[in-house]
Amino acid sequence: MRLLEAVIDANHRALAGDANAGLHPADFADELPIVALTCIDPRLNSLMPGALGVPENQFIWLRNAGNTITGPQSSTMRSLALACAIKGGKEIVIIGHTDCLVGKTTTMQLLERLRVPTLRGVNQIYFG
Repeated sequence: MRLLEAVIDANHRALAGDANAGLHPADFADELPIVALTCIDPRLNSLMPGALGVPENQFIWLRNAGNTITGPQSSTMRSLALACAIKGGKEIVIIGHTDCLVGKTTTMQLLERLRVPTLRGVNQIYFG
């Protein structure tokens, strides 16, 4: 069984109530580190890398809005390539999540939200 298949299997067993469910990263040493692309949603902070069951030093976490790859020359593709070629990543997993507001946000909605002052210290953004 490959690493990603073992991660999915361990998660299914855990959801089914198996108290012994889990991954044994040492069994997959040749497939680590793993590279994961996820959304920037802060709800994911407490879930990764625990959901993958790998130690933090064997986990390369890349994040962007909506965990999307916009094209072969995108900065996300460059980051994925560098994570493998320079940082030694062996497997790439792209992890989406439910209720992703980024995926539901249109460009017009984004522009409108950027125009409206927020409580986060941004007074106004000018588009020229």
